[in-house]
Amino acid sequence: MNVLKSVLIAATLAFAAPAIAAEASGPSAGHPLSPLFDMIAGGEWQPATPAYPDEIRTTMTFAWDSAVGQITGTSVRTGGIAGIRQITDVVFAYDAENDTITVTRTPNEALSTKITGQTPKTVTGTVTLNDTGFQMRFESMSTAVEMMITAVQFETPDTWVERSEILSNGTSNLSTEIRYVRKKE
Repeated sequence: MNVLKSVLIAATLAFAAPAIAAEASGPSAGHPLSPLFDMIAGGEWQPATPAYPDEIRTTMTFAWDSAVGQITGTSVRTGGIAGIRQITDVVFAYDAENDTITVTRTPNEALSTKITGQTPKTVTGTVTLNDTGFQMRFESMSTAVEMMITAVQFETPDTWVERSEILSNGTSNLSTEIRYVRKKE
């Protein structure tokens, strides 16, 4: 009876292992997106602080899309007094021609238009990696002298610390620090 039980357990694990491996798979070692994927994929990034009434909170998830060779993600902002729900698709891709990593943020058009009455704009930027995080630079679509820089550092593998700066006409406006923790699934 114990032998049969052991065989059944081994068979169950053998069938489950490929599914688990497929979910966790990402770009191959040496791929330009591999270091970024290792930092951000897996679980859900949630605000590190408890919610307060009517707070607008953002959660993020990221995964590898092997069909197109990109990191795809979703950023969801919810809350506030009006109970907003804004969904933004995020794509990190490798541009081999320019040897750069790009980031594209595309708001869910139908939902955003319904809420604001305006068609949302897709923004694209470049990503620079470092040992403890990455930086994203987004050029303004309307003004050549305007730019937003977002720096992300990881205090631990599961603690994302983000600071943004908007540069406009020689003036710098810094945002407050935003902290996220990774909740494993």
